[in-house]
Amino acid sequence: MFHLQRPQDPTLEPVPHRSGRPRPSGAGLTALPPLSPSSNPHYRLPITDYPFPFPINKNMQQPHPDSPQMSVTCAVVTVSDTRTSETDKSGQLIQQLLFNANHGVGAYTIIKDEPAQIQEQIQLLGKNANLDVVIFNGGTGIAPRDTTYDAIEKLLSKTLPGFGELFRFLSYQEIGSRAIASRAVAGIFEDKLIFSVPGSSNAVRLAMEKLILPELVHLVTQMGKYSGFQLGAIQNLTPSVPDTPFLNKERGRG
Repeated sequence: MFHLQRPQDPTLEPVPHRSGRPRPSGAGLTALPPLSPSSNPHYRLPITDYPFPFPINKNMQQPHPDSPQMSVTCAVVTVSDTRTSETDKSGQLIQQLLFNANHGVGAYTIIKDEPAQIQEQIQLLGKNANLDVVIFNGGTGIAPRDTTYDAIEKLLSKTLPGFGELFRFLSYQEIGSRAIASRAVAGIFEDKLIFSVPGSSNAVRLAMEKLILPELVHLVTQMGKYSGFQLGAIQNLTPSVPDTPFLNKERGRG
């Protein structure tokens, strides 16, 4: 049985089949009509005809609202060959956003973009019973020195594919197709929730405000791991980084 095909130009010679038999010319066969909503119940608009970004219901409610009194303790790790505690704006920003959301910062460090150092750090923090979450920033691209994703992903016992997918979706709205180069990832190592985001301050703010902070307490409680770092215990804490003009601006003091 031959599939329907569009009529061929009668002036063209049919190409012989490899068996030596001539191919059917298709003469007399009816051309398939173009798809349309009226002719095909399964018709869907071409992807280019959909509105983009896709509309999001801003009135949606969380199925299980989290208690505003619950706080978690996080470690912040900056992966960079060049940054110092004075120039690490992204690491400082992560800490400040955590404090603004009434969460605690139990550890902060800067390490080189070396797979061995990254894995050593995640294993060290994984043994710290006082931590719930570890947030890495930097090294998620595809440059030769970007090894954070490769070092972390292979250690995760579970991954959260939706984190990277949503982060790239949100990034696309800001930077366009260059978002495909981001290898942001999240998952579980030991009993810790792990996030790895790009090192730029804009990317950090996007990931923290749109994805990490809204779901931090929920994800930690879903894991069955909660250190009980209460709100009252962190009110007097200050970030474990120098009091820089950048942080002063974030705090509204400059």
